[in-house]
Amino acid sequence: MPYSTEHKQRTRESILSTAIRLFSNKGYDSVTIDQLMTAAGLTRGAFYTHFDSKSELYAEAVLAAAMQSPIASGACPGEKGTDWIRRTASLYLSREHLEQEDFPCPLAFLVTDVANREPAVRNTYTRVYAEFVRVLQSHLPMEASTTAKGSELSWAMAALMIGGVAVCRALNDEATIDRVLVACRQVVEGLAEDVA
Repeated sequence: MPYSTEHKQRTRESILSTAIRLFSNKGYDSVTIDQLMTAAGLTRGAFYTHFDSKSELYAEAVLAAAMQSPIASGACPGEKGTDWIRRTASLYLSREHLEQEDFPCPLAFLVTDVANREPAVRNTYTRVYAEFVRVLQSHLPMEASTTAKGSELSWAMAALMIGGVAVCRALNDEATIDRVLVACRQVVEGLAEDVA
């Protein structure tokens, strides 16, 4: 008897969520298909029912993680404009986000790993980054969101937020980590205020 569509979808989602966690914590090269499928509680053969290659899974994992991130899922509902940017920067540039294991932001957690991947993976990462920027820009005041300065500030805020988290993941001194997170938050808030 063949598996139901729902069962296939749940299995695919299980593989993707396991991939997000493992790739984010170990990187692409340190995760084998066998390790991934064992962690998902599935057999290696099930992998090829859903994905043609590990690289295809990686690209889909980047997209899936981005879709489940706080920004994509509507962080800070009810807040708009620079208040939304301030609150989002506070959540993104936090210890909780830095230490998150289940669905970390692929932009920060996979930034150096993606740089060494195939063009399809890098294209997915680029699309996710551009969407991150677009969401930030959409929360700028209307008069600023359509200007060149507003656009540049959105690109800078995104790079600062992502870069801040990426750098903090590499640090091993708690005080330095906190200092970087606070400094990045303050600069993002200042940039948002510049256009308010």
